[in-house]
Amino acid sequence: MTDKKEQLNLKLGKVEYLTDPDFVPERYVDKVGIEELTPENFFELMEEFQETDNSFSYPMTGMLEGEHLLILESWDQEANLIAKLNGWTGEEVIKIFGTVKEYRERCNNDLKAGYSTEQNIKNRIKKLDTLAEYYAWIEFNEFDEVDLTDFGIESGFDDEYSLCACGNCNNIVRTSADSYQWMPPLDLGEGYISDECVSDGGYDEEILEYYANEAKSLPEERTPFNLGLIQVNTDTYQNGLHPGMDDSPEPILSKFAEANIDVWFQVYSNQFNIDFDVYVKSKDEDRATAILEGTNTYQGHSTAGNCEKALKSLDTSSVDAEGIQVSKVDTSTGTATTKIISKQDFIDGKALDD
Repeated sequence: MTDKKEQLNLKLGKVEYLTDPDFVPERYVDKVGIEELTPENFFELMEEFQETDNSFSYPMTGMLEGEHLLILESWDQEANLIAKLNGWTGEEVIKIFGTVKEYRERCNNDLKAGYSTEQNIKNRIKKLDTLAEYYAWIEFNEFDEVDLTDFGIESGFDDEYSLCACGNCNNIVRTSADSYQWMPPLDLGEGYISDECVSDGGYDEEILEYYANEAKSLPEERTPFNLGLIQVNTDTYQNGLHPGMDDSPEPILSKFAEANIDVWFQVYSNQFNIDFDVYVKSKDEDRATAILEGTNTYQGHSTAGNCEKALKSLDTSSVDAEGIQVSKVDTSTGTATTKIISKQDFIDGKALDD
């Protein structure tokens, strides 16, 4: 055994490909050349992995704004995929953030707090030990570890993206907000459809039918002008957390329904408020304009005033209780509720569940 192997302190007897001191694993990326890796190389490898490993979980792949995007289930899946790309054929590894010491402490704390079972903790620690073996193996073989970006592949997670629901393309659609200005793509009730598939006008009739007389925004990719609609409001309506921003689309929907006029809305999101404009078909423009001028769009309460009232009423007496304190404000009534939830419920997105 070489001095370097002694320093790495690997259990070589249990790792077949390291029992020969002169053995050097052959990696696909070394044959191709790390500087020559392409998305096509990546997809060839994915097919090879699937053919040779029945347990291999093929990630979802597609195109987002002209770039290859890989959709993963978890950080651990990404860590295992990267290990496999680097030639690792050992046990599954785990993705950690921070130091090993910090990770072990988090595991122990999760066990004490009841967020995980002893068996789950043991499994996580075992994967942590395997991760150490993997990096020692990378170091011993003096490999330059490749990452997804070396193939020209970007990654995301399946709670943020999905495949386009049109069923005729390989486009990826972002399904969760990444800024307050984000607006969801077209959704006709069966999943999100990519902007590219919407832009040619093939969904215009479905859009008009689906969004008619609904208090929600037309998709951004097809403007009201594209859809043959006419704006009938002069000043943009507003609803939000600033005084005076108390307009609601509901009175408009009610008045136009009485007049048998179909109506659509275009919504513009801002950090603390939304703006919206009102659209109808050209044949209804004159009637709709007259009706709108006589419509009181006040929602019946002050959002800003009720928000202030609710925040002042917050009960913080349980702030020192074990767990995570969650407060929810109802701006329609000016009330607030507070509860304590577990860390796991917070992670699982149940903070606002009733």
